[in-house]
Amino acid sequence: MLIAYVTRHGSTASIAEKIGEVLTGQGLFVDVRPVERIEEADLAQYDYYVVGSGPIWAKAMPPFLKFVKDYLGVFTSKPTAIFNVCMTVQRETPANMKRAADYLEASVKHVPELKPVVEKAMFGGRVSMEKLSIWESMVLRFFFIITPQTHGDFRKWDEVTAWAEKVGDAFKAA
Repeated sequence: MLIAYVTRHGSTASIAEKIGEVLTGQGLFVDVRPVERIEEADLAQYDYYVVGSGPIWAKAMPPFLKFVKDYLGVFTSKPTAIFNVCMTVQRETPANMKRAADYLEASVKHVPELKPVVEKAMFGGRVSMEKLSIWESMVLRFFFIITPQTHGDFRKWDEVTAWAEKVGDAFKAA
């Protein structure tokens, strides 16, 4: 199984690694790699895929979309799970959860052929102001003034673990 991800500041990478740990614990062979280090020839050796990214300005990150589009034939022929890491879910209001779900759908709407998707999930991420560029920091500080969002670590490892177990069970049953 391949877990492929796009990360900007490491939050998605840490969640991908945790998913990999859980699936390995279920007895599955797992590779966890950023999409930049994956070639088409690499993909043929896997029977299952988990792909993840975080949104940027309410859309999937361009490297994620390019990766999925470039290898769409591979992902449509084998079971695939998708996850999204989004700061919007830090406050679990109905409006925020809908917005985050919309981000997740936006991650795949440009590739509607991406099937069979066995599971989709969205997780909270982590924003460390010291890891951001000056521009990103300024934009986020303004964003935090006009919304109830804030920086911090909003990853819920129990939710990541539960989803990964569900994905592992679905893959084993496929």
